[in-house]
Amino acid sequence: MKFRIVVMLFLVLYSCSILNNKTKMIIYPEYCGGCVSRNFSEIKIKNLQINFIVYFDTSDKFTLERADINQINYKHISNKEIANKFGDFANIVTQKKGSSFVELKTNETIEYGIHY
Repeated sequence: MKFRIVVMLFLVLYSCSILNNKTKMIIYPEYCGGCVSRNFSEIKIKNLQINFIVYFDTSDKFTLERADINQINYKHISNKEIANKFGDFANIVTQKKGSSFVELKTNETIEYGIHY
């Protein structure tokens, strides 16, 4: 019994530490559709989903469809909350734990070492 509790506690702590090490990707209301499509495709093709927590307003049908097509896991955040929680940017922004925000320009694709 004690062994099971210790194993469960280890699994919970381990999964929390993995979640906390993920890079945040925020899709702002003023985004480039091509940029969102290209970067979501990149995440799917290179199997990068484990590296990101993606935030966007799920009332945005285009982004929601792109996320579903590319099997992107996401968290809902309203457009009003985005600027309050993450700052005032446009397009797509990434943030590694403990780092500053990195804004993707319209023609950029996420790149290891820069965006995650």
